[in-house]
Amino acid sequence: MPYQKVTYPTILDERASQEELHREGDVLMVDEPLPSRARPDLVQRTPHGIVVTDTKVTLKGGFRYVDEYFTSHQLFHYAWEVGEVLGEPVKWCRIHLISLTPLQTLLHPIEIRPERLALWLEGAKRVWDEMGTQTPTARFTGCQTRYGPCEFRDACHVLDLDPDRMESVYGRVPPRDI
Repeated sequence: MPYQKVTYPTILDERASQEELHREGDVLMVDEPLPSRARPDLVQRTPHGIVVTDTKVTLKGGFRYVDEYFTSHQLFHYAWEVGEVLGEPVKWCRIHLISLTPLQTLLHPIEIRPERLALWLEGAKRVWDEMGTQTPTARFTGCQTRYGPCEFRDACHVLDLDPDRMESVYGRVPPRDI
């Protein structure tokens, strides 16, 4: 198994899910934008450390995809940026997966070890450096997922990464030091 089991419950029914999430610890953020515009659903201080929870809803059968989150760029980005904002490391991320038919809820924990976060950050900085150049590259592998399109998909596939056309839609953001 690629992650350690945790002591808090991972399978909940629909009546217990909200109560369990809030009983876990002090709520620090709920759907608040971070400096990058990322918006984790829930950030808590728990007995296990800082925990970021991202909720995903599927019509049916979504539990079969739960292992994909072990290497989720989104979760590692949340962990890194929440850690930067709060000034303390995120210890866990978890997916709060809701399947509507049948109605079930799953809390799937992912341990955020400093070594894995550093490895993710190394790769992310390369991508961010490239994005900051005058000649970014379209990334076809992340343009569309089952949760929807990348928010910048049209910059690549409609506006052809033309800076003048992109500025009319997205505006220009000064580079940040990371």
